[in-house]
Amino acid sequence: MSTTVATRHRLHPLAVGSAGSLFLSGALAGLCGGAAMAALALLLAATSGGAADRPILGIASFFLGTPALSAATPGVLALGVGVHLVVSMALGVLFAGVFGGMPMEAIIPWGILYGLVVVLILRFVVLPTANLSFEGPFSVLVAEHALYGASLWLLLPFRQAIEG
Repeated sequence: MSTTVATRHRLHPLAVGSAGSLFLSGALAGLCGGAAMAALALLLAATSGGAADRPILGIASFFLGTPALSAATPGVLALGVGVHLVVSMALGVLFAGVFGGMPMEAIIPWGILYGLVVVLILRFVVLPTANLSFEGPFSVLVAEHALYGASLWLLLPFRQAIEG
């Protein structure tokens, strides 16, 4: 084994091989998409006259129930942010596994469609299952998740950087 491969293996143990680089690039793209989506959600919440932390509290309420919506403690906020980013990364990995071999011009529209499928599952499966609802126009959720999906194109440059 050459020094270059051994060094890369130490620096990026998940990045060795095609599946590992796809996993890691999907997770990083999902993280970036989730961060972009969260920034948009916080901005829209703050500019609509609501509390800027409402989207984060809404995510935490999935685990803590509706009382979390009025409990903006550091722990509740950390739970909301953490869950959002972990789910964003997991969905990024799933996207990379299905669409990671596509060229750039195809991956962006598929990413947006993927984000829209995610919002439909959230709205019609996840929220009702948890006995929660989204307070606001559905178009806000659609815009946030379309931005998430559009951000998933980043898996291509991340994969190129990982694979060298």
